[in-house]
Amino acid sequence: MKQILPAALVALAAGCQSPAPETNALTGTGYGLTAGPTATPELKAAVLKADTDLFAAVFDACDADLAGTMMTEDVHFLHDKWGEIATTRGALVEAFRASCDRQAAGTDFRARRERVDDTIEVHALSGYGALETGVHRFYALLPGEAPKLTETGRFLIVWKQDGDTLRMAETISYDHSLAE
Repeated sequence: MKQILPAALVALAAGCQSPAPETNALTGTGYGLTAGPTATPELKAAVLKADTDLFAAVFDACDADLAGTMMTEDVHFLHDKWGEIATTRGALVEAFRASCDRQAAGTDFRARRERVDDTIEVHALSGYGALETGVHRFYALLPGEAPKLTETGRFLIVWKQDGDTLRMAETISYDHSLAE
């Protein structure tokens, strides 16, 4: 089996353990069966921090440029309600900027995204980074009113390890249901 050192280094930097041989009836048969890498507590913490930082830039600060630094150049964003949002960092930054402009003009309301932490799963992607899935809720922030739950949805984010930084590479936001 060919071992690729840079991939192993990226996997270690991402905080995941190397795959270990799987123990089952086919082990030792030459098929090369291995278990997938395990997400370490450090990887999970890094993913949750990257998630928090990205969504704070998008929703709390409405800073599209800052959000852009937290994604890959070829980021891909799919949304169940609006389809393909973007296939590049520039396009996604412009989409975020347009949203912020609509909020500033009063056309759209400001929103808050709340990650439902007990639904979050983080999986290591060997030699790449991590996969995060879970549920998030969105609230309307209207002047003089308490935040109002507007909808709940699911999300999937693929985080790419870039040196010491995780950057959003792929994201799908789906299964949105409106609040009652």
